[in-house]
Amino acid sequence: MVGAFGEVQVMDWGLAKVLVVKDDRGDGAANRQSVDQSVIATRRSGTEVEGEVTAVDSNLNAQTLMGTVLGTPSHMPPEQALGENDNLSERADVFGLGAILAEILTGDPPYVGTSGTEILRLAARGKAGPCFDRLDASEADTEIVELAKSCLAPETEDRPGGGVELADRMSGYLESVQNRHTEPELITQPIPL
Repeated sequence: MVGAFGEVQVMDWGLAKVLVVKDDRGDGAANRQSVDQSVIATRRSGTEVEGEVTAVDSNLNAQTLMGTVLGTPSHMPPEQALGENDNLSERADVFGLGAILAEILTGDPPYVGTSGTEILRLAARGKAGPCFDRLDASEADTEIVELAKSCLAPETEDRPGGGVELADRMSGYLESVQNRHTEPELITQPIPL
């Protein structure tokens, strides 16, 4: 979505997860209260909403269960494609943003196949090699290609740490592009006498 001032906003509220920030002990106890306050309850979730408890189908169709794979396979990180919901973090979002960037630069999502099953299998294995080849063949600046590749790294720890880090790197790239365009050009042709 493009805002009134030309700013681009990613609008996708299909899936969300409340993340628990670990404290020094690593158990999340320090932030448990603030996380509980940020939980969004809906009629589907079977949780209490303003004092009213809602029911959930007995077949649990309305709840996301561990091992359940939800999302767009052509844009999902391996940990999501494998249903490792406990391992999803800000770096999964970074992967998704890198997937969008790769699609902008190449015209194709990171994983391309002939069936949904094939694409999900590629995502689960983190097989981004063909996407990296398309990025390398694109006419995009090396710096932005490398940023996209780092976002699409199969291992979570190899990706930027979160949205803020990614935004900082993107801002640095955009600033460098702006500086290149505003630097005075030197005349390299000889001046006729």
